[in-house]
Amino acid sequence: MVAEREGYQGDLQTIIVLPNGYVTGASDPRRGAAAVGLGEVRRVVQ
Repeated sequence: MVAEREGYQGDLQTIIVLPNGYVTGASDPRRGAAAVGLGEVRRVVQ
């Protein structure tokens, strides 16, 4: 059974590929990860 709990989920890392082909990302700094990406947007090259 899944139940709702109070609190925070930590250590989140996100990568978003935008419709125009650019990628951005962010990291949750609360558990040792470095906050990165929100000020950076890079073109995806494949």
